[in-house]
Amino acid sequence: MTEFSLEGFVQVFAWQGVVTSITLTIGTALVSSYLACLICFAILASSWNSRWWNKIELTLSPLLALPHVAFAIGFAFLFSPTGFGVRALVDLLGIESTSSIEEMAWLVKDPYGIGLTLMLAMKEVPFLLLMSIPILRQLKVNESLKIAASLGYSHSAAWWKVILPQWFNKLRFPMLAVIAYSLSVVDVALIIGPTNPPTFAVLVWQWFNDPNLELLPRASAGAVVLFAIASLLIGVARGIEFGAINVANRWQYSGRTAVRLPGSRYSLC
Repeated sequence: MTEFSLEGFVQVFAWQGVVTSITLTIGTALVSSYLACLICFAILASSWNSRWWNKIELTLSPLLALPHVAFAIGFAFLFSPTGFGVRALVDLLGIESTSSIEEMAWLVKDPYGIGLTLMLAMKEVPFLLLMSIPILRQLKVNESLKIAASLGYSHSAAWWKVILPQWFNKLRFPMLAVIAYSLSVVDVALIIGPTNPPTFAVLVWQWFNDPNLELLPRASAGAVVLFAIASLLIGVARGIEFGAINVANRWQYSGRTAVRLPGSRYSLC
């Protein structure tokens, strides 16, 4: 309590289920962040400079102003056993068994953090869209698309091979902010996240609220471990960016074919 010791770290890793908790934290943070990034890019490629983009841009401010907790509570009500989302699926599939209905509500408090991952991804999309607006204006998207079209590239291929590498590189710091938030979020994870064990951020928060002061070194060590995990994921994110754009980049010059984006009006070459 008064001198340097590793006892707190020993207590952290001696806690039953801590490895599962850390794995859940890393998995939900990475998957939700890059899922939000993919959804954001699909929206941009499908609607940029169209009549739909003006409507999307007007909705970004209200969506960003919506508190994460309020969004999580709405998500929980929607996908609880009596929620509208689950009831709609029940009516669609014609399910009558109560046990089957409860099994369908797997997005709330599920042990794998699937609901938490989806909720974080949906909530972070407006933020990434807002951060993408000045980035795309710097990239001169219209001119780039015209040059790509003159070389025979489809609209989808031009976005994947010309715009994506530049956009993803400049989106680095917003992505790091999203990863850091997803890793350390507590309030949302308490509402819809797994409980046995919870995510590591929730676990550290619970340790700090333990009335036994002799266990405070464990909480402090847990906070240091969480900081180390965040630093590690920042390095992983930087490695993913560097690898996709600069190392494993054959997809950028492999021809005029590309994946057709959802909502795109343009066909695939």
